Amino acid sequence: MGTKLSVIIISFNTRWILRRCLAMLDGTIRDGACEVIVVDNNSTDGSLEMMAAEFPEITVIRNEKNVGFAKANNQAIKIARGEYLLLLNSDAFATSDAIGSLVRFLDCHSSACIAGPKVLNSDGSLQSKGFFFPSVFYSIFTLVKMHRIVPHKFLSRILRHYYWSENETREVDWVSGCCLLVRKDAISQIGPLSEDFFMYCEDVELCFRAKKHGYQVWYVPEAVVTHLNCGSKCENRQELLQASRKILYGKSLGLNAGRLVKLNSVVALQIAHMKRKLPFVN
Repeated sequence: MGTKLSVIIISFNTRWILRRCLAMLDGTIRDGACEVIVVDNNSTDGSLEMMAAEFPEITVIRNEKNVGFAKANNQAIKIARGEYLLLLNSDAFATSDAIGSLVRFLDCHSSACIAGPKVLNSDGSLQSKGFFFPSVFYSIFTLVKMHRIVPHKFLSRILRHYYWSENETREVDWVSGCCLLVRKDAISQIGPLSEDFFMYCEDVELCFRAKKHGYQVWYVPEAVVTHLNCGSKCENRQELLQASRKILYGKSLGLNAGRLVKLNSVVALQIAHMKRKLPFVN
């Protein structure tokens, strides 16, 4: 009998949260319900020693340098034996019930190749319910803050593409890579994560390619995962994010549209900066 699920976790100096993440999976690891592959990007905090001592059943890939999120995931994808691959951040905590809900969803929906859960912040507030690809219209709409003026009941009607209940199971454009379940045979068709990205936006681009190949991406709220966000220390996080967005916009929207959306983001940041300087500005 083949392996149903491979859980892939990337870690860079996240020993304490990695231990918690693996402990959440411990039951399924020990009963053989899945294989777990951790790719360590040259941690120096004792992560490797912790895994060897406490989780000897898992497979560990040791990198001699930090190769980034996309490339590290692809290393694990190459050796994964599961029918399904769960890309899971080391600071994302998924119960067996949450993972089971995602697996059952793909089992029952052959046209879907990617599924993602409801993602909560550590305080229980909503972090992610799936997303739609950036558009020029929506970027301008949010930039001028029309979403604050238009009542939510009307937003859910006229912009249902962007506003819906967090408890509604629905097809979306992309789901967060902090916890993303994908069919391995789909990866063989659409390709693995793009290594053009060091970190950030590779999940969006993967889902973009999946939809171009006719696959569906779904948000499954029955699966609930807590994501701490920013578990790994990164001094140039904002620079990496902006660089990845630039690559993404060029790949998905086309260069001209990408420039406009990027310009809107810059203007929004400037407005926010002005508000901090001038508290009386609403």
